[in-house]
Amino acid sequence: MEPANADAPFYHLPAYLNEKGGPAGTKSFEHDKQVLDRADGKQDGKWRENDIEALQKGFDTPARTTYQERIVEEVVSNEGFGTDDTPDLLYLNFKEIDYVGHVWSMDSPEMTDAVKYQDDALKRFVPFLDQTVGKGNWAMVITADHAAMPNPLDSGGFEISTGAVTSAIENQFDKNGDSVPIVDNVQPGSVFLNEDEAAANNTTIEDIARFTQTLTQTQTSGGGIEPNPGQENDPVFQAVFPSSILPDLPCLPEASKTKDIA
Repeated sequence: MEPANADAPFYHLPAYLNEKGGPAGTKSFEHDKQVLDRADGKQDGKWRENDIEALQKGFDTPARTTYQERIVEEVVSNEGFGTDDTPDLLYLNFKEIDYVGHVWSMDSPEMTDAVKYQDDALKRFVPFLDQTVGKGNWAMVITADHAAMPNPLDSGGFEISTGAVTSAIENQFDKNGDSVPIVDNVQPGSVFLNEDEAAANNTTIEDIARFTQTLTQTQTSGGGIEPNPGQENDPVFQAVFPSSILPDLPCLPEASKTKDIA
């Protein structure tokens, strides 16, 4: 829950959303967790084979989707959406499908549940908007921020651990003994670096790029993912470009030529 705590100063929730167990007069999140628990016919604290409490006390399960939909309805009702001639904008992020795709993959039984719960929530939300805002008085745009991957066990792919990439770079280059990391963040397509800390360790982005390109399956495995048999020493990156050369690559569109990535 640390990231949520870090973001807390930038958000405000109305008091009616902070009632114990949820908005007054609504079902609680504990109720949603129990419904999810019973979905397989057993009340055993599990969602399929997954311990519900171990998944952020149920927050990282489809129970979140059901609860969030009710919370959103409460906000729409209380904040007066659609009550005047000025258009209102409401941006929502139902995260569970994204989370399940990262953890269990797109073709997992967990994804089946995540999509079903999201579809069910949408089926409830549309008539709610018709009733609350007025049929024909609202429009909805549904998007996804990225695609998903099949299970590496099915595709034969290898799942790179971003944490392992971070550790490899830090162990190789961060030698000055302070508590400041060189790596700020690792995402699937980018490694974000603290250039001042790299310089303090007498290294450059180019040095880090060359090293990163040599990383193998063994060096980038983690989170229960093991190297593919016989491929332990295979490099996992075909190319790693330091940001300083990105603006000069003719193969990239102008929108991709940012200097913020390495």
